[in-house]
Amino acid sequence: MPSARTLNYVLNRPRTDVTLDLFEAERYAAAVVVQSLVGTLVYYSNKGEYEPRLAESWERTSPMSWKITLKKGLNCENGEEITPRSFAASLGRMIWSISQRNPIPVLRKLKGYDEFIREEEEGLKGLSFDEAHLYFEFETPVRSGFLEVLSFSPFGYISTENLTEDFKAWKNPSKFISSGPYQLDLFEMGKRIALKRNPKWTLPFEESAPDQIEFTFEIPKDRQTGHWIVDSALGDLRPPTWLKSFNLVPEYLNAILLGNLSKGYFSRAENRSAFKEHIDQARLNLPKNFGSHFRSNSFYLKLEETNKPAKAILKRPTKNSTPLIIEGRPPANGTSRFYAWQVLKSALERAHLSYEFNDNESSFEQISNQSFDLRMGSTSIGHGVEPWGIEIIFCSDLGIKLPDPSKRIASLVNQFENGEMDLEEFKKIFFNQIREDSAILPVSHFGVQLFLSDSIYRKSLSPRLSIIRFDQLGLVEIGFNDGNKIEG
Repeated sequence: MPSARTLNYVLNRPRTDVTLDLFEAERYAAAVVVQSLVGTLVYYSNKGEYEPRLAESWERTSPMSWKITLKKGLNCENGEEITPRSFAASLGRMIWSISQRNPIPVLRKLKGYDEFIREEEEGLKGLSFDEAHLYFEFETPVRSGFLEVLSFSPFGYISTENLTEDFKAWKNPSKFISSGPYQLDLFEMGKRIALKRNPKWTLPFEESAPDQIEFTFEIPKDRQTGHWIVDSALGDLRPPTWLKSFNLVPEYLNAILLGNLSKGYFSRAENRSAFKEHIDQARLNLPKNFGSHFRSNSFYLKLEETNKPAKAILKRPTKNSTPLIIEGRPPANGTSRFYAWQVLKSALERAHLSYEFNDNESSFEQISNQSFDLRMGSTSIGHGVEPWGIEIIFCSDLGIKLPDPSKRIASLVNQFENGEMDLEEFKKIFFNQIREDSAILPVSHFGVQLFLSDSIYRKSLSPRLSIIRFDQLGLVEIGFNDGNKIEG
C-alpha cells in the first residue's frame, strides 16, 4: 500500500532502459535512481552546491594532499559498517574496476595509481586511513575537481555484495545493496522501479521528504492525484496541463563539433573559420527560445556572447573532394540533435559542401569518436567555467571528447592545477582558444525541465540543482500551494 508520502517520478522515455549497474549508471536517467542508493562523501545538493554527505569535513593539507573526516555510525542496508577502513577498500575496488575501462580524471593522479591498476601493487599508495579519516596523496597538485569526483556514485560506498567476486562487473543489474538514504523496493526493467527509505540511514531527512518513490517511464494521459514530478530527461515534451514547469539552469551545450582534425577537411584552420561563419548565419534561422533550449553562439550561455550580426558576404570554404562524414543518422524531430541538424544542413548547403551520414545508430562510443568530420553532440558543461569539468569533457573518456585542435586545453588545465594562473586568467585564455580553434560551434543551451504537482515544495529545490536529492525534497499536504499555505 503506497504511503501518503509517495512521490511519483516519471522519467519520460529514456533512450535506454534504466539499469542499476553502477558501471552504467552515471547516464542521466539511471543516475536519477541510483544516486539515492549511494552514500557519497560529498554530494551536489538540492541547493545547487557541494555539501558534506558521509564526510564530516575535508581539508586540503598541502598542494598534493587531502584529508577527509568521516561521520560515525554509518551502515549499509545489510548492516555492513561504513568506516574509514571499509570506505578505503570500497574506493580501491571501484577505482580499480572502472580504470580497467577508462582512466579516471583527478583520481588517476593518486600516488601509485598506475602500479595499482596494473596489479603490480596490492594497495593504492595514495589512499590511506586511520580510525576517523581518509587520506589522499597525489603525484601532482590537485586544486580543483577532487571533491566533485567524490560526489559521483561509483566513488561512494559500494558494498561488496553488489559486485562479482573479481570486482570487474556488477553482479545483478536489477539489484542494489544501498548505502544511501533510500533502498530498492521493486525493480521491473523498463516498467517500474520503487524505492523506500533505508532504515539504516542515520543522517537527517527533510521533514516532509518522500517515504517512497515510484519511478515510471510514461506520462499519464489523465490528471492524477498525489505527488508528481515529470522529468523531461533532456528531451522536449508537452507537459500535462495539471503540472507546472520548473526549469533548471541550462547547463547543457548543444553544438556541432568538427573532427578528423589531424588529416581531414577541418584540419585546416581556414576551413574551420569559414565554416563557422556559415554556421553563425544558419543559427539565426532558429527562434531565440524553443522548447527548453536557448539559441546561443557561446560556449557558456550568456558568457562571452558576441551577438555579432552575420556578414552579408561569407567566406567560401575550400571545396571538398570527398563527402564529409557525419556521425550517426539524420536526427528525429524534437531532439537536441535535430536542432543542431537544422543549422548544420543549412550551413553545408550554403557552403556547397557534400556530406553523408555514416548511418550507424549513435552510441556513447560513436558520439565520442573524434574521427568523424562532423558530430552533433550535447554535453553537460556545468553552470560556469570549472577547470576539472573542462578536463573531463575535453580530455577524458567520461566526456564526449570535445575537439581541441591546438592541444591547448589539456595543458591549460595542468597550468591551473599547478598554481601557474588564477581562475580569471584561465577563463580568458580558455575562451580565446575556443574562438581561435573554431571547432566547437554552439547551437543552443538547455537544461532539464521538471514538471511538478502543486504538492511539491518548490523552496526545497534550486534551479541550479543537477539531480534531485529526494531526502532533501519537501512534499506538502492539500491546502498548500508551492509551499505557501492557502488560507481558508
